[in-house]
Amino acid sequence: MSSSKFDFKVDMKDLMRKLADDEPTVYDCYIKVAVPIEKLSKKTILNIEHKAEYVEENEQVHIEFPIRLGRFQETYTNNLSIYTYEDKQSIFSITNKGNISLYINKTPKIQIKSQIEKMKNNSKTMHVNGQIFTKHSAIIKGEGLVRGRQSGKEYQANLSFIHNKEMNIKKFGLNRYIYDLKLDLEQLVSVDLEDDVYDIYMKLHLHDQEEPKMVRVGRPTTRTKLFTKRTDVSSNNGVAIINPYYTFKASNLSLEVFNFYGKLSIFKKMMGWRRFLALFKKKRMFG
Repeated sequence: MSSSKFDFKVDMKDLMRKLADDEPTVYDCYIKVAVPIEKLSKKTILNIEHKAEYVEENEQVHIEFPIRLGRFQETYTNNLSIYTYEDKQSIFSITNKGNISLYINKTPKIQIKSQIEKMKNNSKTMHVNGQIFTKHSAIIKGEGLVRGRQSGKEYQANLSFIHNKEMNIKKFGLNRYIYDLKLDLEQLVSVDLEDDVYDIYMKLHLHDQEEPKMVRVGRPTTRTKLFTKRTDVSSNNGVAIINPYYTFKASNLSLEVFNFYGKLSIFKKMMGWRRFLALFKKKRMFG
């Protein structure tokens, strides 16, 4: 079939009045089209016949059937927000396949994935950047967060985003961003010599969610994984060795932190002896 243009507006107030059901509901959106039957192949007719009707117009037989609304050549999603009418809330959302649905008294389920494309250490700063795919959800703002598993301590990390608007338009309105996270490693040096494992999160405020969502930073590219290296950092509180690693199942980024009190030069000598002893033991085992 040749492409056709159409245009229509939805009066949300009128629509909410007509939808009397107060139960949480998701409505899939369609447009109904009528096509002269001779313009469709037999195969197409067989595929749509179960949901189609035959109508006669101007002595010509048409086949009338619904088409899922969405997957446009270009999609612009400006000013999508939650609409409230009396005690009901609604929002139009885009499915993972790029189709449009209407959520009534129900929050769209989020399916967010992140990917690490580069990670490097500059002096006392860990710099992580990559992509984050938020699908139907647009990021309003976000903060980086580092949380200790044992201590429960939390530290802030600088986090910024660049929206890939071109891909958003071409990929049916689904969102993707380039993120840049900077973590001050000096925060992890403990005066109490507490060793811990820290998990890294993005705390995201999204346009279609009432509460912020916590998303783990992870899924490195093969190159990034190979070049992820241990580092050490010093402060007035002492010295810490920081060993980044990726969790087994989900490949999320975590930081294993070992604290040591003293000067960095002494610490590095100590670490050199540990490497030598580890190598010596390895030679004894396999020699």
